[in-house]
Order: sequence, then structure tokens, then C-alpha cells
Amino acid sequence: MGEVLKTLDFENDKEKFNDAWIMEDHYESLDSLWGVTDSAKTGKIKAFCDLFNTTWDHDPEQKLFVKVFDSTSEIYDFIIGNFDDVFEEVIEEELEMRVDKFQFMCENAYTEPLMNKNFIKILNARMPICF
Repeated sequence: MGEVLKTLDFENDKEKFNDAWIMEDHYESLDSLWGVTDSAKTGKIKAFCDLFNTTWDHDPEQKLFVKVFDSTSEIYDFIIGNFDDVFEEVIEEELEMRVDKFQFMCENAYTEPLMNKNFIKILNARMPICF
């Protein structure tokens, strides 16, 4: 049994105990991936993320979300896909840049040192709802 589970009083914290048990199971699942070959690891990590997100997407007030990207280009698709019902102007306001410039940044952040250096900072500052 994990350290978190040991600290909970099952009778008084049944909901927390159940959540901690589920989280412990997720941890063990993720920890088991250390032995997986590199070629299979990305697929297994993405499958883990899907299961994790499905498990913790039940409370509208609190969410845990994990996402793995194969490339910085996927980040553009992820953000635009999450805001597909929002006008482009709203996305541009959030990003503080035009969508086409953001797409260029996503496509080149890995290879351009200046963009690479600030890419995560920009996403965390301007799009914290996604990251």
C-alpha cells in the first residue's frame, strides 16, 4: 500500500481513500513504463494519459489532466481544437498574437533557439487554462 493510503482513515475519508487508491494505481501503471522499449513507450504513455484523463474528468470544479505531445506542432492543433467553438479573435486575444504567428511558433519552436527558450513560458502565461 502506498504512503498516501497509509495516512488516511478509511472510515472518515472514504472518498479521499478511493481517490488515493485510484491515484496509486495510476502511479504504478506509469512507473511500470520504465521497462518498456522506447519505440513502444510513447504509445503506452498516450494510452495512460487517456485513461488518467477519463478517470479524473468527473468533477467540473477540479480536474487533473495529462497530455503528451510528439511535437510542438501538435500543440497548435490541441489549442485550436479545444477552442473550435470560439472565434479566432478570442484565441488571438488570449495568445496576444495572431493565430498564424502562433502556428509558425508551434511549427518552429523545437528548431529555433529563441522560440524554444520562451515557448513554454508563453504558453503558461497566456494559455494557463490549457497548460
